[in-house]
Formats: sequence, structure tokens, C-alpha cells
Amino acid sequence: VRADGTVKVLDFGLAKALDTTASRASAEDSPTITTPAMTQAGMILGTAAYMAPEQARGKPVDKRADIWAFGVVLFEMLTGTRAFDGEDTTEVLGAVVRLEPNYSALPAEVPAPVRTLLQSCLVKDPRRRVADISTALFVLDKAASLAPPAAATAATSVTSVATAAHRGRVAWTVASVALLGMAAMAAPALRYLRQSPPPEPAVTRFTIAPPNGVTLTGVPIVSPDGTRVVFAGAESGGLGLYVRPLDALEAQRLPATEGASWPFWSPDSKSIGFFSADKLKKIDITGGPAVTICDAPAGRGGAWSSKGVILFAPGTAGGLQQVSAAGGIPAPATMLDPATKAVSHRWPHFLPDGEHFLYASMVTAGPGSGSNGVFVSSLGATTSTFLVSADGWAGYAHPGVLLFLRGTTLMRQPFDTTELRLTGEPTPVAEAIGLPGGNSAAFSASHTGVLVYVTDRQVANNRRLVWVDRKGGVTPLALAPGVYDSPALSPNGQQVVLAVRDTTGERIWVYDLARGTFDKRTFDGPGDNFPIW
Repeated sequence: VRADGTVKVLDFGLAKALDTTASRASAEDSPTITTPAMTQAGMILGTAAYMAPEQARGKPVDKRADIWAFGVVLFEMLTGTRAFDGEDTTEVLGAVVRLEPNYSALPAEVPAPVRTLLQSCLVKDPRRRVADISTALFVLDKAASLAPPAAATAATSVTSVATAAHRGRVAWTVASVALLGMAAMAAPALRYLRQSPPPEPAVTRFTIAPPNGVTLTGVPIVSPDGTRVVFAGAESGGLGLYVRPLDALEAQRLPATEGASWPFWSPDSKSIGFFSADKLKKIDITGGPAVTICDAPAGRGGAWSSKGVILFAPGTAGGLQQVSAAGGIPAPATMLDPATKAVSHRWPHFLPDGEHFLYASMVTAGPGSGSNGVFVSSLGATTSTFLVSADGWAGYAHPGVLLFLRGTTLMRQPFDTTELRLTGEPTPVAEAIGLPGGNSAAFSASHTGVLVYVTDRQVANNRRLVWVDRKGGVTPLALAPGVYDSPALSPNGQQVVLAVRDTTGERIWVYDLARGTFDKRTFDGPGDNFPIW
């Protein structure tokens, strides 16, 4: 983008990839360079035959427009004809917007999964289109094994998420994009391949930071339906709750939540419970005033059952309390067991039946003390069952997975919700989980397989730059450990640019591999990151 407002555009002309397979590739498909003045709203840039319908209409686009272009190229490679044609640009754009490709031109030997992939890439409504190129790569690589008659039913995995600090603040992350920093939400990888039994969804990740000027003060909690995240944050106006729909770009502060902490969702994902001014309250996410449920000091978490009961931890000592979601007088839900040496029960989490729940039992440290652990109980029960030793809270992910913390490592283990017992062996999901200050309760999962967690970057402050060869051999660079982020190797392989955190924030540095010099290149502003050559 030039200072005078013009934009220099390089159109690579995707049809050039078809020179050896499509007879129609010609000079009009060659790369072109233009410099249009960007003074009109809805200006269209690109090669007409490869534009997505939303792009042809001048509407905002995202990576799903690239998925459309991929589908057009794939169609031409398979048929030798264009998916959308016309005498001029106007006719071509009209075909893109109104007409469907001639799928009967596909050769008979094209596998059924590839046909389904192609049609799913060329859906005119971007909301129903394949959302990520990883889907296409998977189908093209596994077309033979995906073809009918396959009968295996794959297990659903929890979609995991990576996190990163952003401008000196703790960032939180939500599934699901294949590359860190890309903010478009990817649907489960094979939801579109309805002709074949779906294999296990691909694990996809992306990172989201709180809004500018807002510091994360609590655990981000994903809604049961996996569409929104709520978190407590602090800014100049004080504490409050922020809700981030996963199909939006920004989190919005929820009115009437001043001083709020420890939010949790209603089972229908339409309301949020939270603690404020020594009260347990609830509020509708569409707006309106907060409603007080009962007196309750801010403790350590709450949970809302489909049976209309709320469990919460009043303070940092004692057992859990329960109260009607409509309001009332709290009553004990769990009692401390002297045999476990527990001093508090925290972070309740209801299982899908709305009757049974998990909670963390916390003990005092020292010689002869017990161990922190996860227990399961039910509403109205007088006893609890020990499940596993853990640090911090636990959560349930559908179908049949218990999530819990060992130190700062997030673990998962198969869990039988009928027998209320663990099966199989625990396996790690992510490292360095936790909020600053030692609070390790920093993850949540939805019923739909979306996992959200926070990484305490202070755990990973001593990073090293290393070379990794094709056999997996690791050779450290002659550079002292530090708080490094987003390194990028120069095209000539002589230098590495990266972000380095110091007392003033993150700054861009360049390390010369030949000379061994390490020089700072940016000096002002709140912080710099993600350099590219």
C-alpha cells in the first residue's frame, strides 16, 4: 500500500498451473501487475474465472475464497475445461455467481471422496464451503482409504489449542486454524464428506489475544456449544466480563458485569454465571441487567447443571455449595473428608447427565499431607469417589475424555461416564498450562470438542534457537537462551529475525549466523512481533 492510497497488486493467475493439463491456458492467464486507485468501495481485484462468488460481488473475503480458487483449478485439472466460462469478464463473473460447474464432465474414474471434496470447495455460500486447505490435502492423500465401502467409525478427538503471550500480556487460544496467528475458524476437517464415514478430525489451532488495553485475569471458558468464549479481564474501567464469538474478530465487554470473576456458562450456552461484590449472579449474553442468585464470596469456580442447579466454591476453604439457578439459599453439596486432608473443594464441572459432577480436592503442602486429586460425586450424594491425582481442576470432553493437570501439563484419559471410572492410560495434550502467579486452573472444553487453554509464558522464558536436520538431529545456535518468539530465516539463509522480550516489551532483533552478531532493530511502541523478510 503506497502513501498516496494506491495498491500494487500481483495476480499470480492460478490458471498457469494448468499449462500441461488444460488446453485453454493462454496469455490472459499470465501474471499481471496493476496499480488501481483504491477509492471505490467494493472494488474487485483478481482473475475473474477464479474468483469466489463473494469476491465477485465485492464482499469481504477470507481464506475460503482461496479454497474456491483451489476447487476451480482442481476442476480444470480433472476435466481440461473451465469451471466457469464466458465471452468476457462480465459473463464469467455472472457464471461464477449464478451457475454450477458441469460435474458430468468429470472422468468416471475420479474417486467419490474427490468428487465430494470438489463440490464442497465450490459451494457458493462460504459458510458451507470447505474451510481449510488441510481438508483437501487429507482427502487427496487418503482418497483410496476414504472411498466406500468403509465402515469404521472414528473416535472424536478434543481439538487442542496453542497459546502465546501478546504484547506483554497472557494470550489465550481457541481451536482452530492450521497456522498460528490466522484468525478464521476452521470447521471439523471432514464434516463435508458426507458420502464417507468421517475419520478422526484433524487437530487445528489458532491464537487469540485479549482486546488492546485488556489484561486477562481469569480462565477463558468456552460455551457448551463451542461457539463463544467468556473471560474476566481488567482495563482502565476496572474488572469485567468479555465475550468472544468464535466467528468474530473481537471480544466485547458484557455490560453490567463490573468487578466480575470466575464466569461459567448455562447448559444452553445462553447465560453466564459469575461472582461480583460477594454475590453469585447471572446474565443473559444478549444483554439486560445482571440478576443476583444468592450471597456468595468469589471463590474458585462454578458449574451450571441441566437440572437447574448451580454448584460453586464459596471462598478458598471448605466444601462446595449448591443453589437453584432461579435463586435461593445455598446448601452444602460436598463435605471435606479428614482422610484426604483436603482444605477445599474447587472448580466443579458437571458431566453430561447433569447429575454427576467432577471437582478438585486441594490439600495443604508439607510433610504428611495428602495429594491434590479429582473426585466425582452426584447431587444429593453424601460420598465422593476418587478418580486421579491431579493439580488444579478437571474437565470432561465428549465423548468420554477426562482432562486434568499434572503440574503444568494438560493430560487426557479415557473416562467411562456410566461406570464413573477411568480407562486406558493418560496422555499429554499441551505443556506450560497456567495463569501467571501460579494459578494452574487454566483450561476448558466444550461438548463439541473445542478446547481452550492458557499458557503461562513465564514457564517457557529460557528458549534456545536450534537447527533441526531432516533426521531430527538438533544443533543449538551460539546464542544464549532468552524470551524468543516467531523466528524467521532470511531468504539467503544468512540471518534470523525474531522477537525478543525485555523489560520494555517485545522488540525485533536480527541474529547474523556468520558473524555471530545480535542487533536490536526496533525501539519504540508497546511491542513488536511476527517479523517476516
